Amino acid sequence: MRLERSHYAKVLLVLLLITFPKVTLAQAIGSSYFGMAGGAVFYRPNEIMDHELDFDSGFVVSGLAGYIFGSVRTEAEISYGQSSLDFGNRDEELTTLRGTASLHVDFIGVGSTNILPYAGIGVGVASLAFDDEIDDDDLAITGHGELGVAFAAASSFDIVVAYRFEHFETDIGDVEKDVQAHQVRMGIRFF
Repeated sequence: MRLERSHYAKVLLVLLLITFPKVTLAQAIGSSYFGMAGGAVFYRPNEIMDHELDFDSGFVVSGLAGYIFGSVRTEAEISYGQSSLDFGNRDEELTTLRGTASLHVDFIGVGSTNILPYAGIGVGVASLAFDDEIDDDDLAITGHGELGVAFAAASSFDIVVAYRFEHFETDIGDVEKDVQAHQVRMGIRFF
């Protein structure tokens, strides 16, 4: 029996919840924060009219703002990403501009009160555009799941390292499958 990738994410989330059953405050209840993040994005291969789309690793940058309700955080984020790909014998480029709202749960630190793992989900809208030969764009529904760790670097900011899986509900350029990507991110949150 072969499990889909979404099943792996569910199993990982359950293991995380079992491993960290107690929840703690991220920072002060009722405080807001803002931050920025950046990292690498890796799109899953796709097809257009029997042509393979092999994406190169790309980049993503984002700005975010959030509010802390105890162990739960809400967050709004705007991000921009870009990745090159091979389309037949030609080079192509995919750019994304996303606006999302997320809900995160912060879990008790691992071995130290300065380390705070978290899990989160988010939904929003994304503009995707292929440049050059494919020359198509689309406004799509997007969703993501995220696992990360925040390191309290000082009383006023955290360094955050995270993994994110993204899904774009789109048929841009007549792709055979929805566009999906993995992100490895690093950022900073100011309180």
